[in-house]
Amino acid sequence: MLILLDHLQLRAGVGWPILSRCSSEIPHLHKLEKAPSDWILALQSFLHTCGDGALEVADAWLPELQRLGDVFIMEALNDGSATAAELTLANEYRMYKNVLTLADITSIDGNDPATSFEEHAHRLPEHVQRTIGRMPYDPDELEQIADKIHGGKMIFVSDGSMAGGKGTSGYKVVDPNEPETFIMGSSPCDSHPACIESFRAELNGILGEVILSGETLRFFRKNGNADAITTYCDNKSALEKLDDTADKIGIRHKLGPDYDLVNELKLSISKCGIQVKPTHVKGHQDRDVNYEDLSFEAQMNCDKIELRGEVLFRVIRN
Repeated sequence: MLILLDHLQLRAGVGWPILSRCSSEIPHLHKLEKAPSDWILALQSFLHTCGDGALEVADAWLPELQRLGDVFIMEALNDGSATAAELTLANEYRMYKNVLTLADITSIDGNDPATSFEEHAHRLPEHVQRTIGRMPYDPDELEQIADKIHGGKMIFVSDGSMAGGKGTSGYKVVDPNEPETFIMGSSPCDSHPACIESFRAELNGILGEVILSGETLRFFRKNGNADAITTYCDNKSALEKLDDTADKIGIRHKLGPDYDLVNELKLSISKCGIQVKPTHVKGHQDRDVNYEDLSFEAQMNCDKIELRGEVLFRVIRN
């Protein structure tokens, strides 16, 4: 049922639950050909005739606006000036172009969509840009990297650290078979100085690599769920949080100092369609073993330690 309802929500192209606000008409939705979801449309029509009839569905998917001033295309078109046939034609074209909101077809100043990933990244909300941080990459390889992320051929490696009430993270999204193919990033970890722990910095690194990978897929329109990606981290507590998918009852778990980051991480994973396989890698292995003799993921972990140490020094200095 949820799959059919989510599909209809996508076809509707609106930002409100189609069974919870039935007083608003969606003419283009009822012009669909016969489909397994017909009974949902019949239910929606019945609720519409009831005036204020509504059905609340738990865990139903809803699309989101991407920035301030953004609007859903079909909501804007359905202002009473277009016929049902015209709305249906516009909606079919919208589905063909794989767009939902105005932000999918134009920049914030009304120009064409971003033509480069760098431009795309600069249009993201400020807190998202801060989480991604600095991200050196080769523009010529980025679409190939997106294909490999979608195919589960990349791995995530991240690390975090804290000192003096400051935290920082470093991460790398890399092809283990072609180590020269990668994107990476480093950023400070936002937190109250009294609450910052390495656990939070580790989570921030995982969040950065998930968001960057998701935005890479979105820029190149690699739709659908991506294959699972192995996520290496040397903090077992952070991996346990990542692997914990059980729904918590009550509010106690929401009062923890890191709930905001844990929740944002899980939402980001769900939103970008990337599945992660949390895997522990022992940190600082180069203290006892030559770097060249370490496994690839252990080498990447050592590289991230060096990267986030550099960023942490810069954060504390500034």
